[in-house]
Amino acid sequence: AELGEHEFEMVLDVNNNLTEARKDNNNATASLSIVNPHVARIDPPLDPIRIPPGSTETVALSLVATGSRTAEWTLGINDASLPEGWSFTPTSGTNLGLSLEPNAPVSLSFDVAIPSNALGDENSYVDLTLSLDEDAEISSTLRLPLEVLRTRGLSVVGPSGLSESLGIGRQNHDASAWLVVENLGNAQESTTSIDWTAPSWGGTPALYTADGTEVFSLTLGPNQDTELFATLPVPASAALGTTSTSMLTICIGSGEETLCQDLEVTFRASELQTTPSHTRTLPNSTLSWSLDGNLPS
Repeated sequence: AELGEHEFEMVLDVNNNLTEARKDNNNATASLSIVNPHVARIDPPLDPIRIPPGSTETVALSLVATGSRTAEWTLGINDASLPEGWSFTPTSGTNLGLSLEPNAPVSLSFDVAIPSNALGDENSYVDLTLSLDEDAEISSTLRLPLEVLRTRGLSVVGPSGLSESLGIGRQNHDASAWLVVENLGNAQESTTSIDWTAPSWGGTPALYTADGTEVFSLTLGPNQDTELFATLPVPASAALGTTSTSMLTICIGSGEETLCQDLEVTFRASELQTTPSHTRTLPNSTLSWSLDGNLPS
């Protein structure tokens, strides 16, 4: 018989020669499934394999014979594509040569180790081959993906280490407030949005690097930070000592994985202004500031 599903039907009194009270029981059907004697497959875990950097986790694979006969099979592992420091090994006591009975799954356990310096956007794979011992030409393969567990975090703070910053500026000049943005995750992140609420002085604040380059988006590596300055023109009509506040919102990710942080930036009108508005430095360093203002006439 050919491989596959076959259906047989028996019908009684095809020509309706008999008088019967009911005819619905004159039909009977039966199915017959013809399969290869030796067929097997490798079933991966239902959930993606994601391992935190610097750790080892155990994953389980299921081997299932879907043929008609019990036979001896051997599972082969090709880990040549794994990056340096990664490993995929059978757990202690796991035997890669085993007897598989039809439709009786067998579970095998493996230890997956990821080095501590692996980044959250890294991934790789191992190739698995399940071969019939008596005929290696009969086999089943699976490419098993392995991923580093990605962590995400974002910090946006001012000089005090809190979500606030103060910028002081002279009338008809820019007030400048210092802030630092840090990627707390283990993979590179790019901002998906940088937004401001409207300040009472009008206009829209802008972000600049220390060398005066305006920033419209950020890309930060794992645990990388960058110092920025938020600026807003102080109008000539702003009374000395008055303030204008705007909320800065920086986001990374998209959809359900969107992560945002807010920073309240207050700009104050003053007769004097220091440049830079804040400096982050190490001990025993020489620092200098410029002080700008109008001398009394």
